[in-house]
Amino acid sequence: MKGKDETIEDIRNKFNQIQPFLNERAIRIWCATEAKALGRGGKAMVCNATGISWPTVAKGMKELAAEPVQVTPGRIRRPGGGRKKITKKDTTLLQDLEALIDPSTREDPEIALRWSSKSTIKLA
Repeated sequence: MKGKDETIEDIRNKFNQIQPFLNERAIRIWCATEAKALGRGGKAMVCNATGISWPTVAKGMKELAAEPVQVTPGRIRRPGGGRKKITKKDTTLLQDLEALIDPSTREDPEIALRWSSKSTIKLA
């Protein structure tokens, strides 16, 4: 039977070899699978070996126990998360910025880039 330190080293070696090929969800699932296979104390050993946080491994274990969620190909997370665009909250924002910037712009009509002499602090 292997000692606890050898097992942690084995987990670390496996993780370091597979980690470059995995996205964040796959890492979470791999860590949870490894922790389940080790049994009691497995979650702590995986956390120590990989540097992955305890809640992340616990979330992976919940994902393993739950019904598999279909995620759109090319995505890691479900759609709808994250911060909403500020233009959704304030629909007049772009028009207001245009009104502030327009008198002080220096632009070439051929280039989409616009230059303003006003600082971001003055625009804010």
